Amino acid sequence: MTILVSSNTLMSQVKSDLNSKFDTQDLGPVKQILGMEITQDKTTSSITITQTQYLKKILERFQMTECHPVTTPPNPNVKLDKTSDDTKPTLPQLVHEYSAVIGLLNFAATATRPDLKYTAHELSQFMNNPSPIYWTAAKCALHYIKGTLNLGITHLPSNLDPHSYSDANWGTNLTDRRSVSGYAIMFGEGAISWYSKKQPIVALSTMEAEYMALSNTIRECLWIRELLTELGILPNGSTIINVDNQAAIKFTENSQFHAQSKHIDICHHFIQEHIASNKVSV
Repeated sequence: MTILVSSNTLMSQVKSDLNSKFDTQDLGPVKQILGMEITQDKTTSSITITQTQYLKKILERFQMTECHPVTTPPNPNVKLDKTSDDTKPTLPQLVHEYSAVIGLLNFAATATRPDLKYTAHELSQFMNNPSPIYWTAAKCALHYIKGTLNLGITHLPSNLDPHSYSDANWGTNLTDRRSVSGYAIMFGEGAISWYSKKQPIVALSTMEAEYMALSNTIRECLWIRELLTELGILPNGSTIINVDNQAAIKFTENSQFHAQSKHIDICHHFIQEHIASNKVSV
């Protein structure tokens, strides 16, 4: 188990209380838990979380330890969609191996590697019947891991007000033309929450895609604000959300409906309400 306390005195007290009830062994400062390596630097008061050993085991499992590294997880020139290959049955062994890769990638993407989240989300859509092109894309992700084994998240005791980034790609899925929402929420220089998921409906414009992504981001920001408040870390003012679409930003400031926005009124009211309460600002 891991103990987190605010002082060495309290740490000693907690250990003493546990020892009085159970037969325990003190392993010292936490170094590894749930496949994550934790490094503490007392000179900078920073904590870095990585999964280097876990990622090395992934490469070993699929005989990719000597592969050439690449700089991006997906190949930007390859658009994954349901091709004619999907109508052909895939070998059971390939289905098993592909599912294993996606499961392992998902754990890394959830724990310490936000940069793998989009790739894991994209590849997981083809698990039922992965054709060779999807397996090639999965291997490209392993090439990326080879070149980024030591990447992780470093938390520093600065800027303890959460801030976030919201984004969406518009209609890039060639099969159903749905967009993908994504966000990253930062706290003390490190990411603490991230997300990549296909939107439930087809967006009719870039503004609408970005606006729906913003709705997801605000919901997560509100939850994090409540969590920090319970922990005694009161947010200073509103939580900043960075959006790279001027039309979406302007729409949050304009309470009037337009012909192009009638169908997103629920999302519209939700965002307007929380901006008006000064909990978030875009």
